[in-house]
Amino acid sequence: MRRDGPRTAHSRAAPHHLQSRRSSSGISTAWLYEHEAIKARIMHLRAQQVPKAPGKIPPREQASPASKDTMIAALQKRVREQAAEIEQLKRQVEVAYGLLAAQRGKS
Repeated sequence: MRRDGPRTAHSRAAPHHLQSRRSSSGISTAWLYEHEAIKARIMHLRAQQVPKAPGKIPPREQASPASKDTMIAALQKRVREQAAEIEQLKRQVEVAYGLLAAQRGKS
């Protein structure tokens, strides 16, 4: 069986999507969905495609070691500040529970 038309137009490296098949062959998307063999073939080709690997960040755009150290130091400082705030809030909660317990004891 010889296959011409949409296959030769899109087999190079183009994504196998129903829309790209439809537009290249001049047929409707509904027609493609109605024909399970065609739809299955497109889905099969789509599954075989290898996703693009994320591009490497050029060295000029990468963060410098000094920049990374500054960001780490800032984040560590923020963690210390939040830990201190959490401890302070815990003490306030203990005081509030103590006051509630004292009020209930008076009633």
